[in-house]
Amino acid sequence: MAPQLIFGTATFGMDLTEFQDPTSVNNLLTTIKGLSINRLDTAARYPPLNPGRSEQLLGETSSLSDPEAEFSIDTKVYTNTRTDGSGDLTREAIAKSVETSLERLGRPQGVNILYAHRPDPATPLEEQIQAFNEQVALGHCKAWGVSNFPPAVLEEILVLCEQNGWQKPSHYQGAYNAVTRGIETKLLPHLRAHGISFVGYTVLAAGFLTGKLVNNEHSETRAGDRNPLGKAIQARFSSESLHAAVKRFDSAVKAQGLTPVEVAIRWVTHHSVLGDGDAIILGASKISQIKETVELIHKGPLPQYLVTITEELWDEVKESREGMDNRRVGRGYQPQTRDNPPPGTLAERCVAAAVDFAPKQISGSQVYNRPATISQRKHDNDELGKLRADIRDKDEQIKALRSEIMAREGQSKTELDEKMAVAQQRAEQEMAELRKDVAVLKSLQDDLWAENSSLKAEKRTQKKALADYHVLYSLQKAYDTHYRKLDWRKQRAAEHLHAKYKRADCDAVAAAYELYEFLEDNGMDDTLKLDPDLKKSLRWMAEKKDRRS
Repeated sequence: MAPQLIFGTATFGMDLTEFQDPTSVNNLLTTIKGLSINRLDTAARYPPLNPGRSEQLLGETSSLSDPEAEFSIDTKVYTNTRTDGSGDLTREAIAKSVETSLERLGRPQGVNILYAHRPDPATPLEEQIQAFNEQVALGHCKAWGVSNFPPAVLEEILVLCEQNGWQKPSHYQGAYNAVTRGIETKLLPHLRAHGISFVGYTVLAAGFLTGKLVNNEHSETRAGDRNPLGKAIQARFSSESLHAAVKRFDSAVKAQGLTPVEVAIRWVTHHSVLGDGDAIILGASKISQIKETVELIHKGPLPQYLVTITEELWDEVKESREGMDNRRVGRGYQPQTRDNPPPGTLAERCVAAAVDFAPKQISGSQVYNRPATISQRKHDNDELGKLRADIRDKDEQIKALRSEIMAREGQSKTELDEKMAVAQQRAEQEMAELRKDVAVLKSLQDDLWAENSSLKAEKRTQKKALADYHVLYSLQKAYDTHYRKLDWRKQRAAEHLHAKYKRADCDAVAAAYELYEFLEDNGMDDTLKLDPDLKKSLRWMAEKKDRRS
């Protein structure tokens, strides 16, 4: 039975695709539902240049909000591709990624399969397994799986699950196509032994099996220079021997009236090791592509001679491509060892390793111009075996160098942390001293305000005394001027009051007021012709005295 078909949404939101908004995505989902595809694959990392946009577009699509839509969604925990994956699969990182993905997808009911996108070399496997089991228990996913994990690490995960009674991963996602088949012998036996489904992606080798790259017709494809990831795709399939083999494959299938796309798609669905319980992820940049792909699959198995041509393609590239598969699967995960490092300085060893790692010059018939039949190619096996062993040795040297670089980076980070701690302590001390200075300045400011208030009060007192003096001076002047105009009795009374307010122990204002009252009572205020302001001041002082009394 053929593997299940899944539609991959890794390119949603990327340039050079139709799927840029909810409307276009909704049209696509309506189309693939009619093609009997009801399972979608996405990731928190998709698309590579705008992480999260793929999930967001799915969440904004009306087709998925319909309870009867019957679409299931697989997603993957976020991974930072600028690192080696360290810290991506801690309990906290997984929980945060899942929460964000479910929110973007608008699916509080959870997803189908939750994958670890790639290995995390720093977080203990026990913590990773328990974190995924926790997400299953919370209902955030029906099951969990892994992607791009080395077989040895997967085996260790399965052993830990059996020992502790934890739920095993139910799915493994990895690259698989006519020129990427290393999983058939190195990984698939582990999966079959534990009932784990395999989900294959890049079934057309990122478009390489279309033949456009080897025929220099790739400018408008994903491998073209217009695509930001085009250079990376070209580099992944840059081997001259691989190009030569695919070019022969392209010519052979076209001679039979077919395209390499059709043969590659029909081979992986009807003739590969994948079957019932497995799945393949199909991608497309426009709706017409997925329609054409499904139509090709429905044409059924290939004629035997085309199957043979496809198998011979793998035989030609197997030696070089198996090594590429191993480097791609679990890249960066292998434990770093520092036992018996090569001699010399770090820089010298890096240069030496780079020089030694360069491919050796061998004859064209040995590698680049491979014979067309399997029997003739066996002559190359011994030499290729030596080359592969040499490459493995150089790989180990490079790993050791990377380990030492990572260790030195760790030491530099520790020194930086210590310097930061000292600087922070010094800054805190300076802040404490500044706070003390601020307190002293505030105290001085309070003292100045108090002194200023006192000075203002004293000034007001002096001003009042000056005003009182002016009143008394004016009254004295009036008395001196008009005294002789009074009769003798009134002169005596005026003299008495005048003497009273001039005594030192007398309240001058009160005495002046009494003198004024005397003059007023005797009708002398008009005779004295007192100034109106003076009379007003005397009355004001009298009223003030009455209020106090």
